[in-house]
Amino acid sequence: MKRILLTIFTLALLLNAAEARASNWQAVLDSLRSKMVLIEYYEGISSPESMQGKERIKKHLSGFIVSADGLIITSAAIFRANLEFSGSARFMMRSRKPSHIRIKFDDGEYLPAEFIGKDDDTGLAFIQAKEKKRYSFVHFIKVKDLAVGSRVLFVQRLTERFDFQPFMRQARINARLNKAQPVFLSGQNSSAALSAFGLALNEEGQALGLLKQDLSEFEFAPSPQEGPARLILFAQFAKLISRPPVFKEKQTTRKKWLGIYSQPFTRELAAYFKVPDLKGILISTVIDDSPAQKAGLKSGDIIISLDGKPLAAENNNDLDTFRQLIRKKSEPGLKLRIYRAGKFLDKKVELGETPISQFLAEEASSNQLGFSVKELTQDIILAKQLNFDTQGVWVSQVERAGWADVAGLRVGDLIIKINEKTVNSLQDIKKEFAKVDKQKPEYVSLFIRRQSDTKFLFIKTNY
Repeated sequence: MKRILLTIFTLALLLNAAEARASNWQAVLDSLRSKMVLIEYYEGISSPESMQGKERIKKHLSGFIVSADGLIITSAAIFRANLEFSGSARFMMRSRKPSHIRIKFDDGEYLPAEFIGKDDDTGLAFIQAKEKKRYSFVHFIKVKDLAVGSRVLFVQRLTERFDFQPFMRQARINARLNKAQPVFLSGQNSSAALSAFGLALNEEGQALGLLKQDLSEFEFAPSPQEGPARLILFAQFAKLISRPPVFKEKQTTRKKWLGIYSQPFTRELAAYFKVPDLKGILISTVIDDSPAQKAGLKSGDIIISLDGKPLAAENNNDLDTFRQLIRKKSEPGLKLRIYRAGKFLDKKVELGETPISQFLAEEASSNQLGFSVKELTQDIILAKQLNFDTQGVWVSQVERAGWADVAGLRVGDLIIKINEKTVNSLQDIKKEFAKVDKQKPEYVSLFIRRQSDTKFLFIKTNY
């Protein structure tokens, strides 16, 4: 009889605990409803079929208000950059800012918002509510670390099929990657009904950070997402909230840049170089005209310390520590100690800003000729395997059935000359566009480079 009573008492305790937990979860969800928003926006498609971004796709993202003035954090998927130039990728080059952004609250109210900027290191982006008022926002707590096995709560959204309703689930930290910024991984998220972005809470309902499911192309995936969920602690993005990254049109500040490609200096490499006790980072490539080249660094150098701090990299994850040290430097000057051909050398380096990317590059268009071009940025040079001193501009868009399209111009072509005038910059081609508009010639000649070939194209105008 005592055993039966004990069993009943135990079951009652478990049921009460389950009811309390369910009640607590509901309370947490209710407290977050005014701080969660559904982001509705249009993603422009830059393609040969859409010169001015007329074709748009309506998209949705989940977001969380993080300041009283209506700053919202979301996934960097809101503004994708694509460096692909071949095949079907040319038809889906998403590199235009999102437009017609609205945020929807739990009570059904819609408010307009605008894109502020994104941070590619964390994969986070920010938008700003346009209506001036005081907003309820998520308060994060700072947690330095999480142990494997720690319980966490994830707050996400269901897909459109389920009206984007908030959804809470419990998970555990299943793995921890020891990188410059620790990466915490939770068990596989295989549900197609969940968004790839969410809020991470502790068991008391306090916000610890953000959940990112990076392996899915879309925020609300049409097919099951595979792979572990990644938890980003508040400490890794706190500064972004106080000083959000800003798109170039508002004069963003770029990060520090050394200008090398590196690889781990493994014990096998150390044995090959006959320095078995040496640890460091091996420079595989020095980019032309970079701070590293100006400081005299060379391919094959082994960096063993930065500002007196020893460096060691046995695998690719270890390289993150070095990159973070470079990017977080408050001052441009640093001292590197390197090993080269049996000698230890000290090098002083003045860091520069990261080269502007396609994501921020300015664009020039000729509506009459039917194509647009962008400046030749560092990432384009690398993607197309060009020499670093290559001059010209690259074709970013071609209007379908327009004059340039009929002449054979393609997205990704490099324009070297227009009407026999050498093109070294975006300003050069803007001047020629203006001349064409004014003089209305019968033909416009282009000297282009396409992959490894160069050729002339002649655009027949129809003024």
